[in-house]
Amino acid sequence: MRARSLLDLLNESGADIRQGVGPLLLKRERELQRALNAKAESQTRLRSDTPSKEQAEAIAKEIDALGEERSYLGAVTPTTLNSFELPRRSDITTAAKRVYELLKARNRQIRDETSEARRARMEQSNAEYSKAARAFSEIILKPVSAHMGSKRLVIVNDGALQYIPFAALPTPATTSNMRVAENPRCSSIMKE
Repeated sequence: MRARSLLDLLNESGADIRQGVGPLLLKRERELQRALNAKAESQTRLRSDTPSKEQAEAIAKEIDALGEERSYLGAVTPTTLNSFELPRRSDITTAAKRVYELLKARNRQIRDETSEARRARMEQSNAEYSKAARAFSEIILKPVSAHMGSKRLVIVNDGALQYIPFAALPTPATTSNMRVAENPRCSSIMKE
């Protein structure tokens, strides 16, 4: 659903996302699209036949499992489409949750905490956040950073990535002038 919405937006903008894509990648895309279509059709049939909860969950898991082993980052410009392989979804989710938890730590109220203890906790949290944010940025943004130059990056996020303020992430080490900006409209389009 989210990928379909993104493709529709790209088609509306006139971007030819398949230009210059190798034949093996196009073949793999067609295979995955057929598999997704078959699963979606099964899911639709089950809904109309009042399926058991187990059947519906099994189909949903099969559809979702296509992204478990690998995640991808797509960089789309008016003339190009670059795809970068990222770590598996669970690794990205773990890193995103760590960054999010460290961001929330500043607002945590601890009963009977002294100002000295709070200051020490904040210093530790800030140091841990810096490390976690840099590591997360390296995972998510570094693959595309060398290709972006000084262009603005629009994030279409999903899952745990929706909790990360990308503008607060440090710039990956390989580039010095990439600007990161979240686009709430694109983000909201991609939510289920």
